[in-house]
Amino acid sequence: MERLIPIINKLQDVFNTVGQDIIDLPQICVIGSQSSGKSSVLESIVGRDFLPRGSGIVTRRPLILQLIHLEAPPPEDQPQEYGEFAHLPGQIFTDFNAINEEIVNETDRVTGTGKNVSPKPISLRLWSNKVLNLTLVDLPGITKVAVGDQPQSIVQEIYDMVKSFAIKPNCLILAITPANQDLANSDSLKLAREVDPAGDRTIGVITKVDLMDQGTNARDILENKIYPLKLGYIGVVNRSQNDINTNKSMEDARKDERQFFENHRDYSDLADRCGTAYLTVVLNRLLMEHIRSCMPSLRHTVQTMLEQKETELEGYGTDPTTSKGTLNAFVLDVITKYLDIFNTLLSGKRDKDDDDTTSRGGARISRVFLTDYEKAIDELPGLAQMNDKQVFNLMKNHAGLSVPLFTPHKAFDMVLFRTIEQLRAPSMKLIDDVVKILFDIHNQVDFMELSRFNILADAIHAVVDECIRSCIKPTQDFVSDLIDNERSFINTARPDFRGDQAIYAGKAKDPRTRPLPEKPAVPDPVGVCSIYGASKELTPHQSTEIKDLEQIGGRYFDIIRRQIKDLVPKAIVKFLVNRSTEMLRPKMIDDIFTMQELTTLLQEDPSITRKRIACTQIVTALRKAQVILLEVRTLKI
Repeated sequence: MERLIPIINKLQDVFNTVGQDIIDLPQICVIGSQSSGKSSVLESIVGRDFLPRGSGIVTRRPLILQLIHLEAPPPEDQPQEYGEFAHLPGQIFTDFNAINEEIVNETDRVTGTGKNVSPKPISLRLWSNKVLNLTLVDLPGITKVAVGDQPQSIVQEIYDMVKSFAIKPNCLILAITPANQDLANSDSLKLAREVDPAGDRTIGVITKVDLMDQGTNARDILENKIYPLKLGYIGVVNRSQNDINTNKSMEDARKDERQFFENHRDYSDLADRCGTAYLTVVLNRLLMEHIRSCMPSLRHTVQTMLEQKETELEGYGTDPTTSKGTLNAFVLDVITKYLDIFNTLLSGKRDKDDDDTTSRGGARISRVFLTDYEKAIDELPGLAQMNDKQVFNLMKNHAGLSVPLFTPHKAFDMVLFRTIEQLRAPSMKLIDDVVKILFDIHNQVDFMELSRFNILADAIHAVVDECIRSCIKPTQDFVSDLIDNERSFINTARPDFRGDQAIYAGKAKDPRTRPLPEKPAVPDPVGVCSIYGASKELTPHQSTEIKDLEQIGGRYFDIIRRQIKDLVPKAIVKFLVNRSTEMLRPKMIDDIFTMQELTTLLQEDPSITRKRIACTQIVTALRKAQVILLEVRTLKI
C-alpha cells in the first residue's frame, strides 16, 4: 500500500503539466494562521530547513510537497537527499538552501517582489530515506489584517485560496493551531468546520505545547474532548526561533520533543501519540487509506472526463487546409450541415431536448399566420371608416343629376375600394414579420465548424441575407397585386355573393322598401350611424340606404377578407420562404467557392485554436492518468 502515494504523485505531476486542477486528487493541505508554527511542522516532517522564513506573508503561493521515501540509501557518491521542482525538470537540488532560494524566486516570478499572492502552485519533490511517502500542500497563512503596502483585499484572497483547496472532498485537512491560543479562536479549525462540518477529514495539530502558561495544559484538546474531530489531535513541539538561530539540528529537536512529552507530568501517558514522528506515521497511514478509498471514484472520474474531453476535442476538428481537395469537401460539408440544420428548424423536426414551452423555427411562422395576421384582418371594420354624411355625399356625387333613390353601383364600388385597401397594411406587416423570423431561424443555426471559422460563417450569412432580401420585393408585389385585383373589379356576380346581391336588388326595386324622403328625420344612432358618427341632416330614407350599403358591402368584404387571409400566407410561403430557401444551396456554392480563396475562408478563430490546444493537453494528461491508474490493479492493497 506504500506505493499508492507515489502513484498519486505521478498523477499530480501529469496534471501539473496542463496547469489546472482538472481532477480532485487525494492529498493533505496544511492550513493555519500566520505564526501558528505551520512551516516548522512541515520542516520537522521533512527533517530539513528549506522553507522561506520572515515576517508578514512568507508563503504566497501553494507549495505541493511530494515526499518520497528511498528504500535504501543511495551510493556514497550520489546525493543522499535531493529535490526537484516541476518547473525545472531534470535539475537536481542537493543544497536545501538553494531549494529555499528557488521557492522565493519562483514565487516572485509569478507574484512579483511585493506581497501579492497567487493560487498557481509550486510543485517540489523531495527524496530521502528519512521521510515517509507523503503529499502535502503548504498554503499561505490565514491573516486578518493587511499590513504595510499589502492591498486590503489580500485578507480575503488568502482565505478564498486556502478554502479552495480545503473544500475538495478528496483533500485531508491538517489544521494547525498553537496551544497558547483559545481553540474557539482557531482560524484553521474555523475554516475546516466550514468545508468539513462533520470533522471527518480534518486532523488537528497542536503546536507550541511547550509554551503554554504555567498551570495550563492541552490535555483535554489532545484527548479530543473540547472540539471533537473524527481523526483527533496530535501535539508537537517545534524548534524555537533561538533553536533556529543557533542551528539546532532536526535530530536534536526531535529528541528534545520526545523527551518533553515523555517527561512531562501532563503528557507522559500520551507521549506515544504525540510528536512529529508520530504525526508523520499517522499522516502516511491516513493518506494511504484515503487514497485507497478514493481510488474507485478516481478511476471513474478520469474515465468520464476523458470521454467528455475526447468528444469536445473531436468537435474542435482538425486543420482542413492540408489540401485543396480537402478544402472543397470541408466547405461543402459545412454548407450541407448548415442547410440541414436550418431545414430541420424550419420544418419543425425536433430533438428530444427541445424546449416545448415556446414556439420555435417554422412554428413561429405558422403562429403569426394563424394568430397575429388573422386577428389583425378580423378586427378590420366591415366598411372603411366613413361616417354617414360622407357615405351619403359619396352616393350623391356618383348619382350626378339623378336623385339617389337607392345606392348607385359606383358608390358601392368606391366604398369597397376603400374598405379592401385596409387589407394592405397588415399584409405588408406580415411579410416583415416573416422576414424577421427567417433571419432569427438562421441565427439559431450553430455548430462547431461555424464557430471555428468566422470568415466562412460570415460568407454564409451574407448569402442568407442576400437570398432573403431578394425575395422581399417580389413577395410584396404579389401580395399587393392580390389586393389590387380585388379593388380593380368588384364582382357582385360571383357565386358566393349572388344571394346577397339578389336581396339588395329586390329591395331597390320594391317601392315599399324605399320610403320617400318627405321631411328630415334624426337617424337612429344604432349601427353604422353610431359607429361612424350620425348626421342629424339625414332622412329615414337616406339612413336606410346607408344601412343597406353597410350590410351588403360588409358581406362582400367578409368574402374578400376570408380570401385574402388564405391567399396571403400561401403567397408568402411560396415567394419568400420557399424561394429564399431554394436559392440558398446553389448560391452558397456559387458565391463561396468563387468569391475568395478557401484558405482565407478557413482561417480559424484564434480562441478555438487555443481551446483545441488546451483540450489536447488535457486529453493527453487523462490518458497518461489512465495508464498510471492501471498500476494500482497490480498492487495488493
